[in-house]
Amino acid sequence: MDLKKKGKTILLTTNYLEESNALCDRLAILDHGRLIALDTSSNLKRRYGDTIIEIETTSRISQNIRTRMLSLPGITKVHQNDKTLKIVSTGDDTSTIGQIVMLVTNETALRTISQREPNLDEIFLNLTGSALRD
Repeated sequence: MDLKKKGKTILLTTNYLEESNALCDRLAILDHGRLIALDTSSNLKRRYGDTIIEIETTSRISQNIRTRMLSLPGITKVHQNDKTLKIVSTGDDTSTIGQIVMLVTNETALRTISQREPNLDEIFLNLTGSALRD
């Protein structure tokens, strides 16, 4: 039975955001009882999320290179965990990725590079400043 076709609405509460992404047309993000955002998951990602660039290298890069990345247009965050960089970028400036690759390859070799949209857990963290709580 398809309740949606019958004009029925279901209210689902969950801490599993990817589950809600799969099941729901619209998502409401609440924090401490306050409504923070209400929209489709794609609109929430577009409005509150930034592009995530993940780079795996053969060795750690220097603080100098990470600082230079932060000076590039649209780069808001650079985090390094051992040999993996997580770079947060706003906007659509595709030349920035080429500049990042040039900076990294001046010091080390690339193993992998990927670009993705943020997941809903990252959106929640961005909006509330904290991870999901039970």
